[in-house]
Amino acid sequence: MGVLINCIQAQTFKKFDTVFLSGEYNDFFQQYSAIRAINIDAERKGFISLRLDKQGNAASHYFDISFEGDKYLLRKEYGEIPLPTALLEQLSSRVCKQNWYASFRVVTDTVFSHLRYYCPGDSQDWDRHFESVRNGISYPGGIKELEPLVQEALRNAVFHDSIYLLRAIVSPDKTINHFEVLEGSNKMVTDSIIAVLEKTGPWHPAMQGGRLVKSYLKLFIRVLPDQRIRLYVQYL
Repeated sequence: MGVLINCIQAQTFKKFDTVFLSGEYNDFFQQYSAIRAINIDAERKGFISLRLDKQGNAASHYFDISFEGDKYLLRKEYGEIPLPTALLEQLSSRVCKQNWYASFRVVTDTVFSHLRYYCPGDSQDWDRHFESVRNGISYPGGIKELEPLVQEALRNAVFHDSIYLLRAIVSPDKTINHFEVLEGSNKMVTDSIIAVLEKTGPWHPAMQGGRLVKSYLKLFIRVLPDQRIRLYVQYL
């Protein structure tokens, strides 16, 4: 059951704060006693991030759960953490469909939720209200072009792992470089992936203040049972 504790309306911008009791996370907090809170963010496209706050002064552990690579790392380290899907549907049903943001903070058996939404007459109002201060990096052909290149480079590969996760830099000169292998122990496979990606380009670097700047990205590759691969890219 939810208890409405705050409702603020200012013109077309609205905010709802609610608190719910839930025993869904009790087992998690018992198993991982070093974690004091789970923070989950969502927007109209679904859940986007999860942050685990640790006891004391230990650094929080952040996962971009819209990215398959981070979802894999989260499951690997902490198992399946339930997401408040039903609660999110309940909250988002009260807002205009195009523009909303929700956050949840879970502490033991209590879920604190914060919902905000904006119903402008002109959708550009929302873009101005939450204007990005930085234009992110991108690849002109997107994953549809990158994935076949990686697949071809691995055509004769012998896979010892089904998961590969790499981090790289997209430089202002529009190249991708400085690869770091985060997951995957087969060096022949990771070297092949890096070799083919280093030949791609030109990339579109990030821009900040009108200047091209160095940015990071992650590449997550999952090898399917039939040896086909799936590529996911996270622009940091």
